[in-house]
Amino acid sequence: MDKLNAISIFCKVIETQSFTLAAKQQNISVAMASKLVSQLEEHLKTRLLQRTTRKIMPTEAGIMYYQRCQGILLDLDEADSSITHLTSSLQGNLLISVPRDFGLLFIAPNLPTFMAKHPHLHIEVEFNDKKIDLLSEGYDLALRIGYMEDSSLVSRKIGTTTVHFAASPNYLETNGIPQTPDDLEHHNGLLYKNAMNQVNWVGSRINQTQRFKIQSKVVSNSGFCLIKYGKSGTRYC
Repeated sequence: MDKLNAISIFCKVIETQSFTLAAKQQNISVAMASKLVSQLEEHLKTRLLQRTTRKIMPTEAGIMYYQRCQGILLDLDEADSSITHLTSSLQGNLLISVPRDFGLLFIAPNLPTFMAKHPHLHIEVEFNDKKIDLLSEGYDLALRIGYMEDSSLVSRKIGTTTVHFAASPNYLETNGIPQTPDDLEHHNGLLYKNAMNQVNWVGSRINQTQRFKIQSKVVSNSGFCLIKYGKSGTRYC
């Protein structure tokens, strides 16, 4: 016997004075509702309901049992509601790390909407591209672009990005257009600070990633800075 369901059906029968209505509210058949109440009476070794062809009346034991069970069911409903509230509205402190440019483009504009949905949350967002240790540095979440090196961490892919090589027309006019990946080693590039002067390039005619040393006179941890520099039309990097 599913005792909790049996108690719930019994209380519904008392409230509606009908097995049909009680069964409909619980989304079960009338036969199943009657069976559950009978099993409950058998378990308690007491008749809880007086059934006639015209109406259903609770016995004295049924009234007492209903009064006790009604409070229990209400407590269970409140317990369910409290957990639902916790899962639908975040609470507590949240420390996250996001890449600088990605964060400014996608996180910062959406932060007000996120906080409006979770008013009980206190959030601290750090914009940086450095490699961090989530556990030792106390971060709850980190967003990064690339492949995760530590397989012990839990990760979720949220998007895909592509990398393109680009240059200003003035630069190409002065320095020539690279024809092969090997030619990149003879050009100056604009590099992220964390790139360690290396760029990955995946060619359409090869099946593996090749890594090349790139000379650079301008290094920055801001993609916005590098893009602005490249768009300036400079002939030299």
